[in-house]
Amino acid sequence: MAQENSKPVKRSHEFILLALLFTLFVYIALDRIWDLRIEAERSHVSWSFGSMQSALATTVMARIASGRIETLNQLGGSNPFSLMTNLPPTYLGELSSPSLADLPPRSWYFDRDRGELIYRIGEEEAFPALFNSEPLLRFYIYFAYQDIDGDGLYDPLLDQFTTIELRGNYR
Repeated sequence: MAQENSKPVKRSHEFILLALLFTLFVYIALDRIWDLRIEAERSHVSWSFGSMQSALATTVMARIASGRIETLNQLGGSNPFSLMTNLPPTYLGELSSPSLADLPPRSWYFDRDRGELIYRIGEEEAFPALFNSEPLLRFYIYFAYQDIDGDGLYDPLLDQFTTIELRGNYR
């Protein structure tokens, strides 16, 4: 009689052990998935930045090669995504200073008022050291020249073009 009572207890322990192992497996899997989400967001922003840099470099070289160096200043403050053929599906377009609450996480938009391409961070843990108050990454095309005639305006016949590059501005 004592042996019959021990079988249900043994199966009960086996079931509890199996449930604990399954719970542990789910916990570990969810933890890894969360880490992968963070890494995926970092990779997405890094890939997008590299694509924008390549598109800018290609555009600059094409303009220089075709003798249109005088148009390079027009790229400064322009939308880097306008130079690309493949845009992320989360690109919202060109907007005028929308509120942060109106932006879905992991989305891009070009702020016409500021001349910046802005990325709304989805997982703040992905970029903990890059911002202080807002979960935003800002990118802009910087154009610089040596103002030889001192008039404050770029004149390609007089002034010397020095650099054009994509920069990140993390405030």
